[in-house]
Amino acid sequence: MATKAKTKAATIVENEKRYNRFVEETKLRSDYLKHVATLDTGSILIITTFLQKPTAPGTKILLTISIMSFLLSLLIVNITQYMLTNHLSDSVDNIEGVASKEQKRTNGVLTFLSYAGLGIGLSFLIGFAIVNF
Repeated sequence: MATKAKTKAATIVENEKRYNRFVEETKLRSDYLKHVATLDTGSILIITTFLQKPTAPGTKILLTISIMSFLLSLLIVNITQYMLTNHLSDSVDNIEGVASKEQKRTNGVLTFLSYAGLGIGLSFLIGFAIVNF
């Protein structure tokens, strides 16, 4: 009987540790996503400034692709933040205290896509800057 109680107590402690690691991972991912969103919106503001000035012929397509990439990245950031929040609240009810592997994989893929959108947008923005300056 005492062994069963010790095993149950050890399982509870392990689940708490797993949950705390999951919470920390979620916080860090959320912070990174906030930075990506800030860079996306700042870049869009810079582009709107560029659009008010005359540009070299054919470079508006660079800005258009850049804006679309930043907007897509922002959309993905918002979806990922929503999912992270849901997974965190769902994990409180989960007996294991963590998100499923599918949820973690989905969050990872969406986070990567938001970074990719930021990178593509910045690449086209840099290309625009090089052509015009």
